[in-house]
Amino acid sequence: RKRLWTLSTILLLLGILSNTYDYILGYNRFFPFLWPDYLGYFLVGYTLKSHAPQRSLPALSLYGLSTISLFFASRYAFEHGEGLYFYRNLSPLIVLSAISLFALFVSWGGCGGKLARIGKMQGDILGIYLVHIAVLNVVTKILVLTTPSLMQCAWLNIPIRVGLVFFVSWGVVRLMKRLPICRYLV
Repeated sequence: RKRLWTLSTILLLLGILSNTYDYILGYNRFFPFLWPDYLGYFLVGYTLKSHAPQRSLPALSLYGLSTISLFFASRYAFEHGEGLYFYRNLSPLIVLSAISLFALFVSWGGCGGKLARIGKMQGDILGIYLVHIAVLNVVTKILVLTTPSLMQCAWLNIPIRVGLVFFVSWGVVRLMKRLPICRYLV
């Protein structure tokens, strides 16, 4: 277990360094060559799923702290012309936020009631991650065509798109798991 955590931490740190290097140099690698940077995420997900945290408060606290820090760091960077580095998938605050949110969901798996149902969603998370970018593109195009004024209002369109993309992606994954050919993909 300790070796998995060490390896996943090293892989995440390498991904963060690679992402930062690419950002500073303005380098955009061809999509198929990006997957090694994300291996740390997958390994952390496997480790958390295999060794679920017993308490949710540390994960919730880390998620809140990293999300608030992300907001302020991004605002500062954007106001000073530094771009949107902090919103990249492998920026340190996004990594902390994503891992702590996943840990929070995993920790709910042992609880009763509604929290247990949310915790059981962990088996679909990788599939949701794999299909969400295609769903995001489709949902965004539909919203741009049908409600262009909504797309001008970030405080409203972002939560709506997040909700739509999440639930549509989850539905696609649940459907794919029922099809014999697709069940092994997600």
